[in-house]
Amino acid sequence: MPWIVSSKFPLLTAAKANTQVEFDRTYRTLVNGDAYHGKRLIFISGLNVDISPHRYQVFPLTKFVPWAAFVQDNNDHCFLLEQEDIVGRLFEQSEYKPDEIDLEAVIRKMEDAEEIRIKLCDE
Repeated sequence: MPWIVSSKFPLLTAAKANTQVEFDRTYRTLVNGDAYHGKRLIFISGLNVDISPHRYQVFPLTKFVPWAAFVQDNNDHCFLLEQEDIVGRLFEQSEYKPDEIDLEAVIRKMEDAEEIRIKLCDE
């Protein structure tokens, strides 16, 4: 607690501490439980930082800062990644994304679709 109170940015320091505790709790649950054995799993823990909007922005910006990751393959081989390793692996990914979805186009298509009305039984 003293290192949070004496921090230059106490709210950020407290958030980092909570993120670490939550990662540890979830990691132990995943490793010690039976629900995910034999399954591929990636659990990434991090901190969402909301940045207040400027005068002409409608929404705040949200940045995700990864903290740690737990990776398991379907043979139960698992390993942990620290923050620097996660960022490094993300930057190694190809910019080619064959399954990428244009969310703006999908939303426009939904808006243009004919409405489907559902009649309730008591109507």
